[in-house]
Amino acid sequence: MSSAITPPPPGWYPAPDDTEATWWWNGTSWLRPRNEQATLRTITKLATATQVMVIVCGVLALALVGVEAMGITALTSYLDGSTSAVETLHLYDWAWTVGNALATVSMIAAAALWATWQYRVALQVPGLTRRAAGWHAGDWFIPILALWRPFQDISDLWRAIGRTPPRWLIVWWLLWIASFISFKWSNQIDSRAEALEQIRATMWSSILGEAFLIVAALMACIIVRGITQGVIHRPQQQ
Repeated sequence: MSSAITPPPPGWYPAPDDTEATWWWNGTSWLRPRNEQATLRTITKLATATQVMVIVCGVLALALVGVEAMGITALTSYLDGSTSAVETLHLYDWAWTVGNALATVSMIAAAALWATWQYRVALQVPGLTRRAAGWHAGDWFIPILALWRPFQDISDLWRAIGRTPPRWLIVWWLLWIASFISFKWSNQIDSRAEALEQIRATMWSSILGEAFLIVAALMACIIVRGITQGVIHRPQQQ
């Protein structure tokens, strides 16, 4: 014979997420304190802004793929003896300069938003990640450590919200690293280029890096959305 468990009477109780906060139990559900509600709204807004900026980075990367493709076509024509390709190469130089500047600014903005969002999220799961919230933001900007620690931090956040990190998370990280390596290699070749064929090689390398970045950006949006939703709903689990 079994009997139903009688819920506690309405009142203030320790938070169901094992933090030091106290929550109001109305007899049927938990109610968050107003300050925590405001915090979750802030995280939601940060997540939205981060996703928008990441999408902007992806769109600019796609545009730069087109610019580089135009440059490769024009340079190939010039190497084949077409003098009319010079005007297209001038257009390529202008488009690449503008596009690269916009991409750099958008990447900086996306990085700042992402670091802030991740920091605020990590604050909501104290003791459930291997590193403090400050490291979740800082690890992205520390040389060498940035090659693997941000991936560990994101994986920890997935676990902290009670979910298993998706299998494709490592794919996202490898694409991000691959894009960085491609851009680095392109810049090194370009700085040492002594022939037009080498410049064309830098264009191909840039296209490869932009392609990696586009896919990584799409996955990044899914990551931000998934973790944010997990943080919002996690405290309600009893």
